[in-house]
Amino acid sequence: MSGIEAAGFVLAVFPLLISALEDYRQGWEILEDWWKIKREYKKCQQNIKLQKLVFEENLEQLLSTLVYDEDELKLLIADPGGDKWRDAGLEDGLKERLPRSYDIYLEIIGEIKTIMESLKNALGVDMTGIQGKIACEEVVSISETSVYSIKSSTLKFEVKPNFEFQKQRIKFTFNKKPRNKLLDELASYNTKLQKLLESSDRLAASRHSRGKKPQLVGARLTSFWQHAKTVYGLLQKAWRCNCLGFHHANLLLQHRTTPEIELNIFFVFSWNAKEREAAPWSYRKTKIREVINEVSTNIPVPTYPTPLMPSKTTNSLPLRPSLKNRFTGSNKGVKWETSELPSETVDKPVEKVSTEITDLCTTIASMQPSCSQLGCLRDTDHQYHIYPLPEEEGPSSTTIETITLETLLSKTSPIRLSRRQRYSIALKLASSHLQLQDSPWLGNQWSKKDILFYTQNGNIILTEHPYISKSFLSETVNPSQSSTYMLADHGMSTLGIILLELCFGIALEDHEIRRNFVSLDGQPNPGLDLVAAMQWCDRYANDEAGPEFAGAIDWCLRNPTARTIAAKEQGWREELFTQVVEPLQYCHKQLVAAVGER
Repeated sequence: MSGIEAAGFVLAVFPLLISALEDYRQGWEILEDWWKIKREYKKCQQNIKLQKLVFEENLEQLLSTLVYDEDELKLLIADPGGDKWRDAGLEDGLKERLPRSYDIYLEIIGEIKTIMESLKNALGVDMTGIQGKIACEEVVSISETSVYSIKSSTLKFEVKPNFEFQKQRIKFTFNKKPRNKLLDELASYNTKLQKLLESSDRLAASRHSRGKKPQLVGARLTSFWQHAKTVYGLLQKAWRCNCLGFHHANLLLQHRTTPEIELNIFFVFSWNAKEREAAPWSYRKTKIREVINEVSTNIPVPTYPTPLMPSKTTNSLPLRPSLKNRFTGSNKGVKWETSELPSETVDKPVEKVSTEITDLCTTIASMQPSCSQLGCLRDTDHQYHIYPLPEEEGPSSTTIETITLETLLSKTSPIRLSRRQRYSIALKLASSHLQLQDSPWLGNQWSKKDILFYTQNGNIILTEHPYISKSFLSETVNPSQSSTYMLADHGMSTLGIILLELCFGIALEDHEIRRNFVSLDGQPNPGLDLVAAMQWCDRYANDEAGPEFAGAIDWCLRNPTARTIAAKEQGWREELFTQVVEPLQYCHKQLVAAVGER
């Protein structure tokens, strides 16, 4: 039975239940003990009518985008058993209406159908004695003492129906708890259906709204990986020391909301504390920023005729701080002349050329406390300046202790991440995946083991600042080594699983669903991980975090764009920004608005 047919079946059962109760009322009202069950009868009738109304409203909301004509929609609802409910076009429309939650809808409507079958049995809807309404039975009141007699003409033919009727009366009286339990379950699934439809509509509206916004920052993010790749290659060339094998560069993972190209990198001489004690330097926090090469040019500045006397002072608006730092020369004001539009030339100043770093290890070791810039890294097309960061910007522990995301999500974690922390990490990881995939910073086989958090004073975990750590010893930058088409598939499913774990705060390997999928050799199996994650997401993610977060996870796990040839043309990055980063940003923003930053 299709999803639409099941809905029609449920809709058709409600009138039968109400009719059966009405039949009972007509028969019970003439009995002496009617008052004993009258209250329970009314409560049952009201509950069924209420759930009928809620289901009809849910159904109308469901069909509103499938049947556009109002009159046709009314006719469809008025005829739940009609042929139109078996229209294949309606079922196809339902799948398009609920692209990610169609299976959940089938589960909910299936449970409602089962409950309605049980209610039919509980109220004796299918019993011929009840369906006959004991209509042939003529009950006549003899006196006001409520003594009744049954005409002999009907007694002969209606004994069996009347027996069934009395049996149902007794059954109704003693089956109060099972019946109420069924009605409570019906109300619960009706509410779930309502939430499912509302969340689906809200997600559709949210996507439509996001589609209208300018994507300037998004476009910048989709090309960020090229700068990340270039910076990595320049850093690799700048390590000229014999101790290269010890060094690590930890890149801060951020959700970028501005178009500037900046990378916050925490350089560590070695993870081994004893090696750091004997080393020329321990660690250095830096910011690497792209600088646009500027060439000195002569810019004509027009002057204007005026009958007024030349001004002895010039009035020029102060530059914004960001612009002021880029210009070191004086700023000339407008000269008032009487000539016919002559022009003078002003030399456009050039930012002071920084010293190119040729030995990064030595540069870091010899850096003075008052140093404002370590130097620059450059190739033929790009130039990046390296600035030291003050101690208050980032980790400030001399012991440099870290903890991985894998540990934080495990059952042995020293802390339990709050929902706000988990949503913040999820947004930064998704945005960083878009920024860094296909660069050496984010390899094909990355996992939650590679995501680090620094600790402060040994007991405070800086969860707002996730890092990914890289060693330069055996890394090579080979443009042909990575393929967008090949990497996007595995990397995206990895991202989807981590987002799912952050959604619930539970590691996949610790969840009961994963324990149902065991490989024959007992070894980790990425394929089984993916199957278990899909099942986990389909069943529970929407209820746990809403359609936006659940949709982002689902897209990463199934990532249809990344499995197409179009992925080679970087199309998946724009899709990832729209389908994953923006929904997660929306979820994080909504949560912060509700609970605050802390």
